[in-house]
Amino acid sequence: MVHSCPPPDRTWDLRWLYLPSFLMPLFFWISGYVFGIKKQPPFVEFVRKRVKSLLVPYVLFFIILYAYMTFYVLAKTRTLDPMPFNEWNFITPLWAFFWSSSDTLMRVLMPLWFLTCLFVIEAAFYWIARVFTRQYQLLLLFAASAAICYFISSPTSVFKIPVFAGLGTSRLPWGTDVAFTALVFYGMGYLVRINEHWLVPKSLRAKVIVMVAAIAIGFLFSSLNGWINFPTMRFRNHLLFYAAAFSGISGYVLLCQLIPPWRFLQFLGKNTLTIMAFNFVALDILRTLVTRVGKITLSSTDQSVLWGIVYAAGCALVTVPFIYLINNYFPFILGKRKQKLTAVGAA
Repeated sequence: MVHSCPPPDRTWDLRWLYLPSFLMPLFFWISGYVFGIKKQPPFVEFVRKRVKSLLVPYVLFFIILYAYMTFYVLAKTRTLDPMPFNEWNFITPLWAFFWSSSDTLMRVLMPLWFLTCLFVIEAAFYWIARVFTRQYQLLLLFAASAAICYFISSPTSVFKIPVFAGLGTSRLPWGTDVAFTALVFYGMGYLVRINEHWLVPKSLRAKVIVMVAAIAIGFLFSSLNGWINFPTMRFRNHLLFYAAAFSGISGYVLLCQLIPPWRFLQFLGKNTLTIMAFNFVALDILRTLVTRVGKITLSSTDQSVLWGIVYAAGCALVTVPFIYLINNYFPFILGKRKQKLTAVGAA
């Protein structure tokens, strides 16, 4: 839904005001939640596995999406659509491949920044969890990490390095700067996993009450804080940002616990990496269908939350063939071995 519309001219839009307040924090929180230091192999083996599961998909998805983007631009140029060939730079995305920042990766490639940033966080957290064995030490470390983020997130911060001045960015490579914020959510996910036996309400009624309260509080704090952009480190008021993020995470994690098992959702959940990579490709396909087949102007859909829901559901469906092909014939793209997947409902 967040990717389905252009930059907002009305920042109260649900997709741009509320959803971003907890969206990326939730992804990092989940990653930390499933991290278990006791079962991790030696560091070299740990890094090898993370290279296979994160960096190999980054490289291969980048190649696929760069080829798609090149073909897309050339096709637009030949059909005389408003995308002049001289506005396209074939070299810039290749330089951005090595830097891997949300500010340097172009539209179709932009979601891939998450993979390199997560790799940095997991490599660091491997040692953090081993060195800081007491929970209060981890909490102090996360507070320090949040403070560092506060100082480096300002556009005028002296810690920003103008490496890509020509692209208008001064971001650190592989999302190392935003990783200070992401580490807070990753680490809290790890701590919640350890303490969930007393943190999570046991009764259904208590879960519903906490869930509703958390979602409402998150909506309130996000409204007070205004539009934020996690990948580009635009957090506005940091206290309101963290309050909205953790409230949203709490509410929607509890909501997921209340949803009964559904194979199609489990299927999507197990294949979110492919969905993330092909999100903008699917969106381009849907927008083409809307304009060419439905004869509907995009301007009439961009400002509609309902159309955002339609685009989000449509993207999930459009990526199913990509998921099937990769899982059955090209699993190495995901750093996996070939596996059987004969139907959408396969668990």
